[in-house]
Amino acid sequence: MSIPKQVLPLCVVAPLLVFAASCVDSKNPLSDEKTSKIDERLIGTWTDQDNTVWKIAKAAKDKNSFDLALCEGDESLHYAMFTTTVKSKSYLSTTALQGEPDDAEKKPESVAYRIYQYVFVGNDTLEIRDMDPIVLIKAIDDKKLGGEVVISKRTVKPLLGFFGKDQIVEEKTPIITDTSENIALYLENHANECFSPKAKAFFVLKRKK
Repeated sequence: MSIPKQVLPLCVVAPLLVFAASCVDSKNPLSDEKTSKIDERLIGTWTDQDNTVWKIAKAAKDKNSFDLALCEGDESLHYAMFTTTVKSKSYLSTTALQGEPDDAEKKPESVAYRIYQYVFVGNDTLEIRDMDPIVLIKAIDDKKLGGEVVISKRTVKPLLGFFGKDQIVEEKTPIITDTSENIALYLENHANECFSPKAKAFFVLKRKK
C-alpha cells in the first residue's frame, strides 16, 4: 500500500512520449517538528475514496506533529505529518516512518517528503491536493524553485499490442531540493498554480463518526 500514483501527459512528440510523473518528492518538509503548528481539526479517523482508513493523532513524543496511520484490513503504514499555514492556505508534509508511532526509536525511512494542500469542505469532508508536477518542472527549469528533474525512459507496446511500433516513453520526475523557507516563499506566490483549485482532489476524506 502506498500513496497512489498516476501519470499525467506533459507533451507528445512521436515516437517519443514525454510524461510527468505525479507524486513529487521534496528533500525538506514545509515545516518540521520545530516549526509546525498543530491543526486539531485533522485529528480523528477518516476514510478516503478507496476505503483506506486514515487515523490521525497527535504524536506521542512531539507536540508539534501528527502520527498518520493508513490502514487497510490488518495492514498499516505509518507516517510523520506536519501542518503548515502559508498565506491562509493549509498544507501538510508527510514522510514514512519505520516502526509503530509510539516506538522510541522511530525515524524516517528516508529524507523524502510529500507536500500536499488540504481544504475542509464543511466539518466532515477533507480534500487533499497534490502538487502539479508539470508546474514544478517549469519552476525548477526557470530557477524559481531549487530542485532537479530526473529523466527516465522505458519502452511501451502499441495500444492493444496489435498495430504500430514500440514507443519510447520519457518520464520526467521533479524533485524539490530547496529549503523549507524557500518552498514557503514559492507557495506564497504560486499556490494556485501548484495546487490548482480546479483540479480534482488527490484524496477526498470523509470523517468517520
